[in-house]
Amino acid sequence: MGDKSAEASEEGASLDGVDLARVLTSMASIKPLFEQTDDSALSSSSAGLSPPDHTYNTTPIISVPSPSDLGQADSSELSRKRARMKDEKTCGVCGDKALGYNFNAITCESCKAFFRRNALKTKTECLFQGGCEIDVRTRRFCPACRIHKCFAIGMKADMILDDKEKKARMERVIENRSRKYRPDEMSPTLTQLASMGGICEPSPQVAEQVVPAETSSQMSSPIAQAAMAAVVEIPGRRFGLPQTLHGRMFKHPPRELLPSDPQFYRRLTEDEKWILNDISTAFQVTIATFNNNDPNPKPPNPNPSLNELINSTDETVRQLIRFVGKVGDFQQMRKDDQISCLKNSVMQSVLLRSACVYILEKDVFLCSKGEVPTSCLQGALENPSLYAAHVNFCRSIKSIILNNYTLWALAQILALFNPCGNAILDREVLSSLQDKYIILLKHYLESEFAFTFAQDYMVALQDMLGDLKTLGEAYTTVIYNVNPTEIEPLLLEVFNLK
Repeated sequence: MGDKSAEASEEGASLDGVDLARVLTSMASIKPLFEQTDDSALSSSSAGLSPPDHTYNTTPIISVPSPSDLGQADSSELSRKRARMKDEKTCGVCGDKALGYNFNAITCESCKAFFRRNALKTKTECLFQGGCEIDVRTRRFCPACRIHKCFAIGMKADMILDDKEKKARMERVIENRSRKYRPDEMSPTLTQLASMGGICEPSPQVAEQVVPAETSSQMSSPIAQAAMAAVVEIPGRRFGLPQTLHGRMFKHPPRELLPSDPQFYRRLTEDEKWILNDISTAFQVTIATFNNNDPNPKPPNPNPSLNELINSTDETVRQLIRFVGKVGDFQQMRKDDQISCLKNSVMQSVLLRSACVYILEKDVFLCSKGEVPTSCLQGALENPSLYAAHVNFCRSIKSIILNNYTLWALAQILALFNPCGNAILDREVLSSLQDKYIILLKHYLESEFAFTFAQDYMVALQDMLGDLKTLGEAYTTVIYNVNPTEIEPLLLEVFNLK
């Protein structure tokens, strides 16, 4: 174990391109992805820095609390402690963060998936003395001791459901939830969202998908059926997806309304121009490109399985590694935080690239093998709500950014520099980098769309980044159901599927 750790340390000395991919595949697990708790990181970072107004009373006040006040204070403090203890759960196997009970014991998602895959298999023997320490970093070293600890804390193999039982359980859940929600609690339709005002309006393509129930049987378009199913199944209630993921289309201001006076536009500094040009070029030559080196390219599979869908992201992950290798601020970070940032943001990066290569007019994704209809997601995910949320996110953010690679690059960097991610050692540095690029995004928008409209773009993009995080978390819960024996090694590592 010591030799492996030393090799990983030596390889971590240079993290550019292929070297970083090699390090990722050789490192031990850090923590499951996307267990962030602060949903307002972006919005709070860009808020004004002026201190709040305070009025101070200089008259000394001396008060003696009564016994009843003390009793109320103790009761209030006890309530807060109980709430805190309820929220702070720890995995009984490895000590990682846990969300609740899995197979009769409190465990993290990683140990839950490990137990589901190995509890019914033939028992293996420990290669050491049988007393290996199992924690977040070492939980993958010895499967025998890990499964033994799973049983020791009370996990039960007879609670593992087969495919038939899973399907029956999911049907019961959907049926119960459909009974629970009243019609007045349903998510607003696209037409209702447009009537709320603001800078967004539904596209004609999306609006046509919300049809009366009596004509729904006549719909032949997969995206139309999914959109209708999403309204019925209340997207967002099932996976915690926000109601903003409804395919809103950004309404750009007409060119004639942009001010002609140069004083209404921000003048970027030379350093800002250099950084924007650098990251835009880096994005174009890495994430925005396709691998055309295959001498015999096969046409894209219109009906991939979930495992095939996950494996198709291998190219995107490698492009992400090449992209961050060209970002100077990322290279200045400590190596451990580089790895953590990549693993924390990989799902968001995959989703962001899918939006970048999405073609609004055709409702398809562009890839090196041609055009792939978005309906391929529906078959692989087997979940209309998540499928519709993904496609609607692509519609919304693509309607804002279009083909502006500078904005795509800034969105990618803001998803990468998240100080609330797992296993970050220097969060202050990461927070400062996030602030830097939020300000850079604001200045760029002011230079392109004037002070008059820059705020509209800024708010819309920050909303999309918040939706991106939520959508990434929803996808993370889905990919734990893949068969790890059919997944590429690099993806097993970055998605924590080992």
